[in-house]
Amino acid sequence: MVDFGPRLTGSDAHDGFIRWRAWLTLTATRKTVPCPTVTAVLPGASREMIIFNTHTDGQGFVEENAPVAFVHLARHFASLPAGRRLKRTLVFANWPGHMSNDLPQAQGWMDVHKDLVDRAAAALTVEHLGCSEWADSLDRGYHPTGRAELFAVWASQGKMFELTRDAVVKQDLPRTALLRPPAQFGVGGPFHQAGVPQIGAIAGPEYLLTVSDSGDMDKLDERLAARQIAFLADLTTALDPVSARELRAGDQTLGSPAPKGNIEPSDAVPKAARCGPEETFVVAAGGGKSFSVRWYGRRHALHGILIVLGSGGGLTCVLTVASLSTRSAAISRLERPRAMWVRTSSSRGMSSAIAGEGSLGEARRANCSIRRLRSSLGIGSPCGSRVGWLSLLAMSFSRSSEM
Repeated sequence: MVDFGPRLTGSDAHDGFIRWRAWLTLTATRKTVPCPTVTAVLPGASREMIIFNTHTDGQGFVEENAPVAFVHLARHFASLPAGRRLKRTLVFANWPGHMSNDLPQAQGWMDVHKDLVDRAAAALTVEHLGCSEWADSLDRGYHPTGRAELFAVWASQGKMFELTRDAVVKQDLPRTALLRPPAQFGVGGPFHQAGVPQIGAIAGPEYLLTVSDSGDMDKLDERLAARQIAFLADLTTALDPVSARELRAGDQTLGSPAPKGNIEPSDAVPKAARCGPEETFVVAAGGGKSFSVRWYGRRHALHGILIVLGSGGGLTCVLTVASLSTRSAAISRLERPRAMWVRTSSSRGMSSAIAGEGSLGEARRANCSIRRLRSSLGIGSPCGSRVGWLSLLAMSFSRSSEM
């Protein structure tokens, strides 16, 4: 039964027709049920595991052919003689539900098999192997380019990245890019968020989601797929003797939450990390002297940063340091008995550190080149070196005050 509401007149009537409003209510229930998955285990001498991860559902040869690769990998490692067998246990996780975005996907498999994830030294996620590149153009229409489709491999930094790079080079994989998580496309992200060193390998051809009678088998490059599977075998063999601790040590983002836009959402809280020294620290001023430094940070109104130096004698120095690229005149702040300024000159490429009491006319100057300031500051690095930079300023202050 649908209630169209009251009949509309006046401004709601248009060109002799009457517009109606309708309210529809759908009552439904949701129930969590198990999905059939295929999880295969190839035992090794060690309780530690390497997990191969992918999904099984799709609509063509691309989505999803990685389970076929897993069969070949399992056969290969199971056929090795005892002396060449891997020490770690291999787990092949094949789960459905990727093409329905509200299903748990890889995270659901991990939640059910927490005991396996806790013992994982590494995880290798693979999707979309053997993809040739096809393009659409005005002169040729939809056609093969003769090249391999771009293949992206996200790899945890450190030893995992190094071994992945070496395996790519060994198999001479064409058009393969190594990228850095945690911003990652594909279904391997949950392993990174769980703190497991991992790779996520995936291609994204234009025909990824097409539905055709042939399943787009004419676009499969079986030789390329064979090289990509060999790459996975080489990487697994290289990972086996590397300790789990060494694999985890190389990437500080392991265990961090998923970035916005990743396939699997996360409500985890980012880990706070300090970049640079503490807000209050001590630097040497030369001649056995030292300053305590209070870092207040950038002040946009002053076009620089605000720092306070304190000496053991109770004297305090307020510093306003202009940007090294500024062309403005000297910036000064006489809020305490002693003060220091940094003046830049674009014509001479020099910078003056000025210390004094009262006015600028009574100040003594100690000049140093802008190159020394840049070197001490460590410009070009993410954090810079505040300690070395402030030591240089403090020494200039000390020498000026002793003149």
